[in-house]
Amino acid sequence: MAHLVTQKMSTWRQGDVADFKKFMHVADLTKPVTEISLKAASERQGSGLVNLTSSVEAIVLLTQTCDIVRNSDERSYIQVCPVLLVDQEKADQAASGELVRYAALPWYTSNAVADLDRMMTIEKGMLAGFEKLASWSHDLEIVKFQNSIVRRYERFAFPNEFNKGMSKLKKKITSRHGKPSSIEGVLFSKILQVRVEAELSWNAQSYTVLFHFILSSSDLQRLPEDLKPSNPLVDTQAWLSAKSRSSTDIAGRLRNETDTQAKSLLWSRLTEAWIQQSVESCGPFLGGTAAVTNDEEYSYADLKRSVNLDLDYLSTAE
Repeated sequence: MAHLVTQKMSTWRQGDVADFKKFMHVADLTKPVTEISLKAASERQGSGLVNLTSSVEAIVLLTQTCDIVRNSDERSYIQVCPVLLVDQEKADQAASGELVRYAALPWYTSNAVADLDRMMTIEKGMLAGFEKLASWSHDLEIVKFQNSIVRRYERFAFPNEFNKGMSKLKKKITSRHGKPSSIEGVLFSKILQVRVEAELSWNAQSYTVLFHFILSSSDLQRLPEDLKPSNPLVDTQAWLSAKSRSSTDIAGRLRNETDTQAKSLLWSRLTEAWIQQSVESCGPFLGGTAAVTNDEEYSYADLKRSVNLDLDYLSTAE
């Protein structure tokens, strides 16, 4: 029987959508926190641990393809999560990375997402009886799906004081990210990743944090050390020195700048302004400094020393 199951698994891949419309999880009815557990607690006599079943659109496979196709005796289980149909705006936000809880599933429907907050384990024999509803067709699709999964589970446990100190910046960026009407939001959407590293240690009695803003090399080109200052660079330096500039002022000038040298300086000052104007000291967290670089210059050593700053997952709990 296991041999037959293994044969059927050879046609399945990570990211495939299966026609199974039930999702199960365990709850304690003495401490219900979801709509389904609250309903069950009000309907059932007694208390304790129960298995609850909810209806979903379908399920999507999270397990890597190499483990799906391996012998079912060696790898007997598969992890799945539910597929939801959401409004198109939310689906677009998931696709652009603004909603980390969801991974877009465009190969199923344009408004389908995987709910990464919920995971269920099933045996391969169970999956063997399901119909496959959809599968990705381009490598870029599955790579993006995998990146969503990694992003969901790689988050670093930042200290509470850091989370509180970041709340103003988080609100500023998430409220404007990618919106055409917001100059800063459009520019922030160009940033590939923000990585942070604490001076000394995150557990030190007091610490500052270096924020690395990483752009693509097309948006921030490497400049030769012996390059002579351009006229736009000189003009920009004078403009910045004339008076204190807000991040909005700098973003407005950067949006229309075409000179490579001036753009580099403005990106540096913009990221500094974001940190200086929107990051607040809190307890042992004494604030931070900014550095901007491109994806070609950011080294593997830098990567190992830092952690990804995912604003969507910064806790704001008191």
